[in-house]
Amino acid sequence: MISAAIRELRFILPTTSSPLKKFIVEVYPQIKSQNPHLNVLVRESQGVKPTIVARLDKGVEVVKHVEGFSNAELKAFLSNP
Repeated sequence: MISAAIRELRFILPTTSSPLKKFIVEVYPQIKSQNPHLNVLVRESQGVKPTIVARLDKGVEVVKHVEGFSNAELKAFLSNP
């Protein structure tokens, strides 16, 4: 599910209910069981757009605003950032 190139994942969420929040609740246990050493950070803040930041090899960061994404689109991003 997670690309081997990902070294760290950051999920930035609005404090209101969001599909990204539901996605994290569903897939977090699977992500951590398959990638126990992967750093996964989840932050909530007011006035932000749902965003995933994937840090890859050599410190390269990919920032993706995921407002309105389906679960399938979120999984696709995590498998190929």
